[in-house]
Amino acid sequence: MPDDPKRVDDAVDRAVRIARRIAARRDLEVRRRIEAFDGDLGDGKASDYGIHPEALQRVRDAGIRPVRLVFAHPDVLRAIPEASLHYRGIALLSRKRVQEIVGGVDSWERSPA
Repeated sequence: MPDDPKRVDDAVDRAVRIARRIAARRDLEVRRRIEAFDGDLGDGKASDYGIHPEALQRVRDAGIRPVRLVFAHPDVLRAIPEASLHYRGIALLSRKRVQEIVGGVDSWERSPA
């Protein structure tokens, strides 16, 4: 059964938008800011943030700083609102899907003035 031309066009449009965003590499600047964040992240347990222990261990085993680069911490998001761009990206969540869950994130992800 041939693909629906509308779905193919939508997929191509989405791929072009993603490619343009990747080319802009805003995600790299946001990642650098997250890595440089020096705020006190407290002594909260992973479970306090809804992080499954096995997921946390796998990330640690991979040698990645889990709380800053993989799992969002509220203090990081407060200090660097555009960090949501990074976390959405690694979770493969579209802006539209996030809007359905928590509302608009455009103002968070806008480049700082």
